[in-house]
Amino acid sequence: MQPKSSAYLPADLAGWRRATDHKIVGLAYIFLAFAGLLFSGIFDVFVQAEQMTASVKIVGGGTFHYLFSYRWITYAFLFLLPGLFAGFGHFLVPLQIGAKGLAFPRLSRAALKVYGGGAFFLLLGFFFAWRDTQWLFFVPQGFGANLGAALLGVGMALVALSMAFNAVNFIVTVNTARAEGLEWGDLPLFTWSIYINAFAQLLAGPVLIAVAVALGLDAAGLKLFSPRHGGDPLLLQQLFWFYAQPALFGLLVPVIGVLGEVISALAKKGIFARKPIVGAMALYTLISFFAGGQHLAGRGVSTYATVLFGALGILLVVILAVMIFNLVLTLNKGAIGLMSPMLFALGALVMLGLGLASGMILASPVGGAALNGTTFEAAYFEAALIGGGMMGFFAAAHFWWSKLFGRTYKEGKGQLHAVALTLLLAASVILKLIVGLKGLGQHPFAYEAGFGLMLPAGIAAVLAQLILLCVSFNLLVSVFTGAVMNDPWRGKTLEWQTPSPPPPANFDEAPEIVAPYQYPAKGGA
Repeated sequence: MQPKSSAYLPADLAGWRRATDHKIVGLAYIFLAFAGLLFSGIFDVFVQAEQMTASVKIVGGGTFHYLFSYRWITYAFLFLLPGLFAGFGHFLVPLQIGAKGLAFPRLSRAALKVYGGGAFFLLLGFFFAWRDTQWLFFVPQGFGANLGAALLGVGMALVALSMAFNAVNFIVTVNTARAEGLEWGDLPLFTWSIYINAFAQLLAGPVLIAVAVALGLDAAGLKLFSPRHGGDPLLLQQLFWFYAQPALFGLLVPVIGVLGEVISALAKKGIFARKPIVGAMALYTLISFFAGGQHLAGRGVSTYATVLFGALGILLVVILAVMIFNLVLTLNKGAIGLMSPMLFALGALVMLGLGLASGMILASPVGGAALNGTTFEAAYFEAALIGGGMMGFFAAAHFWWSKLFGRTYKEGKGQLHAVALTLLLAASVILKLIVGLKGLGQHPFAYEAGFGLMLPAGIAAVLAQLILLCVSFNLLVSVFTGAVMNDPWRGKTLEWQTPSPPPPANFDEAPEIVAPYQYPAKGGA
């Protein structure tokens, strides 16, 4: 039996290239995100293997730093952005607001092509020798950037431009295409999260484009970052973090949106303090534009700037903690179903909790000065962006998979994968936090004996990558062999009022506009 509405899927590659249907474009981003995660996983396995012991080495130090950089580059720009923001944003936002599509369908297709070009240049840069600025543009490595670094900058800039195009589309669509009777206060939390993060992508993206231009000019010999030629050695890092804090760390806002949808549907309870969460999302995004300097503590910025940025960083942690606390309260007295999406969501909460604890320490002036540049900081990134972001993505994938394809995955395997992945990621992060407190550097290729915990931390991280392959296989194979499923969760938002997968025009008849999350169980609104 085939899903009734599968006719909207293109029959060949040419159909995918020409498609303007938001659902097809969204699926293209999601499939590309799986590919980006595979690339990132390959790089990560080499990185973890190198870091396990102080003596046994597989590749040279220069190659190790390339791998380390591209592990993060591919994860952030080829997985998180296309997966969470562009992919699920494209597919779900029009459905959740009762619209027939996005405001600018051709802009969606153009943005996808620009993204493809960006991904090509990002991967191409790996094959050229370049003075390793790493994805954070550290100095003094940032001096004398050459072709490889310029290609990296161009790739990042094109991805940022693609996300800015998508941001315009999402903002205009939510503003103008909501179904009649759907008020702002009734928008689902996920739509709010994409709408808010769209402003971050739109406003921060041009800064990353400026970074790409600066790298190109520097490669041409203008020496923009060398103090000997009147340049600022911290300029690259400052520009990058002005982009990365709201646009990349800001992707935790869509993660919160996903977790809210999953927890509400599987606990059969309204989201606790939903409207305050929306306000917290907006405040988090706004402050993020001014808080990027917290990552430069101990790296040449003044004491006053360190204190100011540290205070803003602590405020971000507090705001994120409030949102997470409200999601936890949503679970209180709910009819909790421990299905795969819920287990991935709970895993995301665990990882975000580790990120909050370590982030609070790093955001403080004393903690930041002492621990920035150590494995403690690297573990914080892994907890927040890898643990929180990746678990959030897979919570979304398992929750909306039947909506995307009209088929479902093997539930037992999904549950096992969620538990195993949470335990392995948490173990790796906790061990690296401990090692970081002992003073091990952030990117340890070679180090002295005495940091034996790096071995079990690396083993846990490599096993997590193997589990990720199992997770991805369980989902992707179900597209062809999974049981037909329409609405497994009895969801109360508009996307569940249309067949799975949705017809080409999304809704065969006008959806019934009701307040979201109205479950029989008592809960917060």
